[in-house]
Amino acid sequence: MRTLQDPVLNTNLLFFINALFYYEKGYIICALIIGLSAFCSYKYHLFKEQNQYWTRADKFFATLALIITLIFAIPCVNLERMGVISFLLVSSFYFKFMAKYDYKFFHVLWHISVFLGQCYLCS
Repeated sequence: MRTLQDPVLNTNLLFFINALFYYEKGYIICALIIGLSAFCSYKYHLFKEQNQYWTRADKFFATLALIITLIFAIPCVNLERMGVISFLLVSSFYFKFMAKYDYKFFHVLWHISVFLGQCYLCS
């Protein structure tokens, strides 16, 4: 089991902040889904990515959170913001891809970039 001192685990807490941002903006569905995604991701990483239930739940809710937040945000986005969102999205997936080479380092960057992307979408 990981402890909260492990950056792979503690950077998950950022997603709960994202959920609070969406809640404060009145996007209750987004807040709920991101909160569930954060919880599942936390459990997934807590058990060092070994528990299949939390693996499936993490992937499902992370994908759902991305889709739902983009659906809510895209209608309000101008061309400049779309460029920033695209950059953040590509960067996030780059870090996710690179995690196969150095899991801890790049997965932490994945968490941070997803957090920043969600903050930007919610702003």
